[in-house]
Amino acid sequence: MSLPMIFLPAMPCDGRLYADQIDRLQDLISPSVHVLDRNTFADSADALLASTSGSLILAGTAYGGSLAMEVLARAPERVRGLWLMNCQPGTHPNPGAVRATSLRIRRGEHEDVIAEFANNAIPADDAAS
Repeated sequence: MSLPMIFLPAMPCDGRLYADQIDRLQDLISPSVHVLDRNTFADSADALLASTSGSLILAGTAYGGSLAMEVLARAPERVRGLWLMNCQPGTHPNPGAVRATSLRIRRGEHEDVIAEFANNAIPADDAAS
């Protein structure tokens, strides 16, 4: 039996973020995607640990990477591997903005939030095609 690998996506993403990786790794690991949206990283980490057993590998992007680090801090004996992308430890520099974005997503403003993320990631004056 292969080791479970849990993918933890960035907000507001889902399992589609890792579709290619899961497709290419499924012969080596038992992949799954968990989208956890509890009120705190601690609550989400506890929920993940309670819903799984034994050793696992964690792969997290942005929010998911920060969550993976919280899981590692809570249960280092269970984490056999860690793949972190686009995340950093520590408090977000603007927690109020993060809470406001989270609230907007919960109100169903997904498309607007995604458009804003894209505009921030790719400036309008970017001449590359």
